[in-house]
Amino acid sequence: MNVAILGLGIVGKGVYDLIEKNHKGITVKYVLEIDETKTVGVSSNVITDYEIILNDPNIDTVIELIGGLTFAYDAIKKALEAGKNVVTANKAVISKHFKELTDIANENNVLLLYEASVGGGIIVLNPLYTISNNNCIDSVKGIMSGSTNYVLSKFFLEDMSLETSLDEAFKNGFLETGNNDDMDGLDVLRKINILSSISFHQHFDEIDIHVNPLSSLTSKLMNYVKSKNLLIKYFGTSYKVLNEVVIKVEPVILSSNNPYSNINYEANYIEFKGANFQHMAFEGIGAGRYPTAQAVVYDLTKIKGNMKEDFIFNRNDLLVNNDLDTNRYLIEQGNTFKVTEEVSLTELHKIYKNVRCYARIEGNVNV
Repeated sequence: MNVAILGLGIVGKGVYDLIEKNHKGITVKYVLEIDETKTVGVSSNVITDYEIILNDPNIDTVIELIGGLTFAYDAIKKALEAGKNVVTANKAVISKHFKELTDIANENNVLLLYEASVGGGIIVLNPLYTISNNNCIDSVKGIMSGSTNYVLSKFFLEDMSLETSLDEAFKNGFLETGNNDDMDGLDVLRKINILSSISFHQHFDEIDIHVNPLSSLTSKLMNYVKSKNLLIKYFGTSYKVLNEVVIKVEPVILSSNNPYSNINYEANYIEFKGANFQHMAFEGIGAGRYPTAQAVVYDLTKIKGNMKEDFIFNRNDLLVNNDLDTNRYLIEQGNTFKVTEEVSLTELHKIYKNVRCYARIEGNVNV
């Protein structure tokens, strides 16, 4: 099996190492990388011209690990159109172009696999295909960003300032440099979109997903929550009621005895509820070089073993309505904090105009 790796960054180098060490049946023929410092010790052909890979009939799988939206999208699309399988960890491209790229892969009878795009080191998407095929999934909920969970754990468990927590996350490689996707909620938005699409057999538009950015919370509000011996976790949630679904990303205030209060640092925890199985959960490390790399290699072994999912996105009737449920919120207005009555998201912004700093309160927690 001959593959080409696009990008030799944190995850790309991890994938290269794992293939070289553990998978003699997989040959990395090319590495596409412009930074020569990243290719030291690499024995594969290091190139900068992607056309070489596309025109090589011996390359059956392209591993896209460059990240971003523009070049990565073009690279994935061209590879699929050229009749090559694609494995990627790129949640941004998969979430935004999910339907288009899935259709192109099907039309060209090749595989598009993206296990590493959700959950880091957790193998969750592959089981989800089977679960969704055999059950009616009603809801998805979880902590699915090891990056933001690390920041929140440092703040609430170690009494570290928000600024220092963010600095540590950057130094340890949990937060990406050059963008604020994690703290702005885009990372979780993309993951809950992918999970919801598979769970409900329908592609959804990112624009319909409600996002309350973690970056919108002030240190003052977070310290206030901490003073009440409570925690904040950052959740992705979706659930279905008849022909409507809620899909949202938001900070949530929890008590210390809530089960989610034990999911800390880089850990992820994603749970599903539905017919026949009632409750099922996946837990593991959601960030880091080798945890994510092994999920990429997992997809490669599926291709090598000719394992193809019998899964179709066969719905287009579900409408996103993020006002289906009502909740209490802690809001910051001026120098004061207020707990709202139970309101929908639309009511929240209508009644409390211009409120930007707010967090949902889970259950009957006394704030």
